[in-house]
Amino acid sequence: MNTLILTKARISSSGLFSKSYISDLKKRDQLWILPLAFAGILAGLIFFLFMLIQNYRAILIMGINTRQPEILMFISGIFSSVLLLFIGTPISLSNIFYSKDNRLIVPLPVSTAEIAASRIITVYLFVLPIHLLINIPAVVLYFSAVEGSISAVGAAISLCLLGPLLPLSLALLSSAALAKAADLSGHRTAFEIAGMGMAIVLLGALQLSFGRSIMGGGDFSRIAKILNDYLIPVRKVLFISDWTASGFVTGGWLYALAGAVSSIAAAAAALLLLKKAVRLNLTDRPENKKRRKSPATKERQIAKHLYRSSAPVKALLRREWSIISSNSTFLFEVSGEVIVLPIMLLVFYFAIPGDFFSTFSEITASLTVLPLLAFGALILFSSINSVSSTSLSREGSMFRLSKALPVSGSMQIKSKLIFHLILFLSSWYLNLIILMVILKLPPIHLLYLIPGGPAVIILIFITNIHIDLSRPVLNWTHPQQAMKQNMNVLIGMGLSILSAGALAAAAAVLYLSGLGILFIGIIVTIIAAAADFMLIGKLFNYADRRYGEINP
Repeated sequence: MNTLILTKARISSSGLFSKSYISDLKKRDQLWILPLAFAGILAGLIFFLFMLIQNYRAILIMGINTRQPEILMFISGIFSSVLLLFIGTPISLSNIFYSKDNRLIVPLPVSTAEIAASRIITVYLFVLPIHLLINIPAVVLYFSAVEGSISAVGAAISLCLLGPLLPLSLALLSSAALAKAADLSGHRTAFEIAGMGMAIVLLGALQLSFGRSIMGGGDFSRIAKILNDYLIPVRKVLFISDWTASGFVTGGWLYALAGAVSSIAAAAAALLLLKKAVRLNLTDRPENKKRRKSPATKERQIAKHLYRSSAPVKALLRREWSIISSNSTFLFEVSGEVIVLPIMLLVFYFAIPGDFFSTFSEITASLTVLPLLAFGALILFSSINSVSSTSLSREGSMFRLSKALPVSGSMQIKSKLIFHLILFLSSWYLNLIILMVILKLPPIHLLYLIPGGPAVIILIFITNIHIDLSRPVLNWTHPQQAMKQNMNVLIGMGLSILSAGALAAAAAVLYLSGLGILFIGIIVTIIAAAADFMLIGKLFNYADRRYGEINP
């Protein structure tokens, strides 16, 4: 009874549409967020289901061609299991090992076994809708194309209700191991976003597998044979999922029963192993737990190293990394801005059908201005970042330590510049390599594309850091206020895009005057480098003055 009460209380207080969250929105007159969030979630679900159903139809056709339509149910079950493993792990971390109300519940007159059971049921109920979202379309498609049977209905019920047990058990054990190995409380958001992002990655993998063949008019029989030959050994290894899928075949009720019993048995074994870990986590007193280093402690250690260091820039670089890695908001935002363009380019390269890509290559090969367009695209994506425009703001109350450090403001800004170059130059050159391959750019244009990277990135850094030096947002209570809700980001992006536009205007004037593409690229790079040379000294002088004026 206590387990059900705790489960109900946990669910009612969690999520976007919980009573506590809605009442908080009412107090702040922000109820308009709910329909906006609902519309966004609905649009995402429609897009996700459209792609999922298209892939499921292709798999079903291939399965029918090999007289094994249950392949669809096997793949949907595996897809769901892998997804639940990645999503279930961060959800387990948040709800079991890093829940804020653990210390409030432990003194209540309920056993730790009941508390643990309620948390595990909660995690199951959280991941069940995702599991159903993946598998119900497959079940509907299967029964619309294949004659159903009693065993198939039983297998469908088993897949929908018992399917999450095995991957969820593995996720619970993984979360217990992660919680024991390291303190991940500061990175829960990153784990959750990464887990949800696996849905897009896995769906993209399906799209890459079948999209090219479908759009390019591939031979389904040949693809079906390859798919079937590949799945035979996989089905033998993942035998529990294979038993559940085999239950959809007429007369396969024994397989369906074996799959259900195996899922329950595997889950029971995993939960027995987990029981002790959950109890220890709930009952451990703070004084008995291993003392973990807080961000402030790390800051003091780095500052201490700075006082006795002969290489202050190296110590300041370590400090920059400690600030970014101090919470998941900073870490995820920075890493996302660095890797987003490479991911887009790689998805474009692999997802486009071969015939279409050949036509695209022929069209781009005829564009003499293509290298300059690639240069412009690299500049534009380098301009859209929030790293330098929030460089001081991210420090928050720790900026007091920056003022007390035995190094000048210009030295601290120099370290931020080097850190920015490390991040975005690596991204620039990775993007450049991908563009060279996709667009087949002549290697001669590397004469300006390679040095153009640091010239442009330094110019963008100078523009953005000047904004944050002028008006840093240091009195924030949540990391999102320092980055995502910081007006300096929008102002910095606007000025960076204007700078990129000025370089584009100079290139357009030179192009209209009849100058060659190669020379235009070199001149634009020289203009950016000259601007860096003129502005960098002024930035350092301004930093020395501002570090003395800012009062956090």
